[in-house]
Amino acid sequence: MRLYGSTISRSFVLLLLGAMLLSGCSGKDNGKGVSQEEADGLTLVGRDAISVRWSPDGSKLAVVTTAGYLAIYEAKDDTYLFARYADRRTGFIGSRSLAWGADGNTVYYYDRPIDGKTNEPAPLEYGSLLMSANSNTASVTNVHPQFIESVGSVDATPDGKLLYINMYERKKYSLVTFQLQEGLHRDLTKELGVDPAGDSRLSRDGKLLFVNNRLSQDDRCEGVIIELSSGRKRIVSDRYLGGVSFSPDGRWLAYVGTDHTVFVISTDKQAEAVAIAQPELGVAALDWSPQGDRLALTTQAAAGGHPARLLLMEVPPQYRPAEAAQ
Repeated sequence: MRLYGSTISRSFVLLLLGAMLLSGCSGKDNGKGVSQEEADGLTLVGRDAISVRWSPDGSKLAVVTTAGYLAIYEAKDDTYLFARYADRRTGFIGSRSLAWGADGNTVYYYDRPIDGKTNEPAPLEYGSLLMSANSNTASVTNVHPQFIESVGSVDATPDGKLLYINMYERKKYSLVTFQLQEGLHRDLTKELGVDPAGDSRLSRDGKLLFVNNRLSQDDRCEGVIIELSSGRKRIVSDRYLGGVSFSPDGRWLAYVGTDHTVFVISTDKQAEAVAIAQPELGVAALDWSPQGDRLALTTQAAAGGHPARLLLMEVPPQYRPAEAAQ
C-alpha cells in the first residue's frame, strides 16, 4: 500500500488529536481549595513536554514533546535530565499513548507510519500504528500493523504480557486488551459493562482499572474503578476525571480537573476531591511515581508566554505510601 505525505502541520495535528479525545462529558470540579504553601515543592525539569510516564523502577521518564517526538529523561541527583530521543521520526506520536514495558526499557505508543518509498508519514485519516522504542538504543519497532483511528490511553500490565488500550473508532470508545506475544486484540467493553469515554488507567499492580463511564441519559460521566479479578465496580466520582494516575498502593487517584488543577481523590469510596496544585500552573497531564513521593506534571503552553513545561511535584505526605511518607 502506498502512503502519501500530509501537508498538515505537526502543531495542528496534535491539537486536532487532542480535540478528538475530549469526552464531551459535563461536570465541574468543586474540590477544596489549595494554599500557596501546599503548592510549593515544584521543580522544573524541562520546557518541551505534553505528556509523561515514569518507568516501572522510577529511573526514567518517557515524554512526548510538543513537536510530537518521544524523549527520555534519566534520574540524576534527585532530578531528571534529558538523555536522548527514543523516536524522532514523524513528530505525530499520540500524546496519551505512552506505556512502559516490564523490562523498564521498552516504551509502547501510537504513531503514524513512514512510507519507505516516499519517506513521508501516512495521512491523518489512516490513523496510527502501535509502535515500541528501546529507551536505551532508540531502536523503533512496528508492534502491530492494524491502524487505530485514535487512542485515549495505553497501559501495560506489570508482567509485560498485555496492553490495556482505550481506543476511539467509528465515533465510539472501546476498552481493548492487546496480547503482545500473540498480537491479538480483545474487546472488553461489554464484559466490563461500561460505556468508556476518554481516559482510562490501570493501577501499577494491574489489579484495578479506572474508567470514565458515560451516563447516556444526560451525557454525564462517572468515575468508576473496576476490580479486574472479580469484575466488581465502585463509583468514586460523579464527574469525568482527566489524566488519571493511581498512587502506587492503589489508595488514591490523582487527576487533572477541568480548570487544569491537580486533584487527589480516594479509590475506596465516593468522596470530595482535594486540590494539591494551583490552577495557575495550567496542568495538562500527570503521572504518579512508582515510589509514591512525586508527581511528574506537564503544563500547557501560553500564547506569547511560557512554553509547555515538565515539572516534578512533591506529593503531600498524607497521600504517599507509608514507606514514602517518612
